[in-house]
Amino acid sequence: MTFEIAHLDYQKFPALLGIDFNNRSLYKTLKELYKVVPAYGHETVSSTNASGNVAEVLNVSEGTPLYLISSFAYDNHDEIIEFTHQYLVGQRVQYQIKVNNIFDYRDDLE
Repeated sequence: MTFEIAHLDYQKFPALLGIDFNNRSLYKTLKELYKVVPAYGHETVSSTNASGNVAEVLNVSEGTPLYLISSFAYDNHDEIIEFTHQYLVGQRVQYQIKVNNIFDYRDDLE
């Protein structure tokens, strides 16, 4: 189980606020409503401890170690589409990475 918090610009995507994404794809919705498609992104994996609402949603004790994945998705104009924090319980994680265009590094993201 994961707990994810997504941040998107309300000025760019005002209709998203009224949509229930429990069973709907964010990126499919962005494409349908705004013709916006992610072109690339990057993620950082770190660790943190569960607290407050995150601990409650993940059904773990406060202080439980978690993986924290922070990610950015960009469009083909290098504009940020979405920034997320995803919290994962350590003993329930398998992280798989698939890469395309491995020689097309985006060094300017650092």
